[in-house]
Amino acid sequence: MPALHPAACTYVVRLARPEPGQPRRLAGRVEHVASGRRHDFDDGAALLALLAREQACLDVDDAATDLDASR
Repeated sequence: MPALHPAACTYVVRLARPEPGQPRRLAGRVEHVASGRRHDFDDGAALLALLAREQACLDVDDAATDLDASR
């Protein structure tokens, strides 16, 4: 049975702390643990878009691995 939370899908999200007196907002950096790829984001929509792009990259990598294994 495949792992419920595979390591290839593990991310670290570091949230930025606003300057004193500034409004809070969702901003920071996300890192894909297995590859080390890092991306900055400045709102929730950008964070979700980054995670979706990372997952798409993983799906492409998995498909290429499956293709190589079938040869």
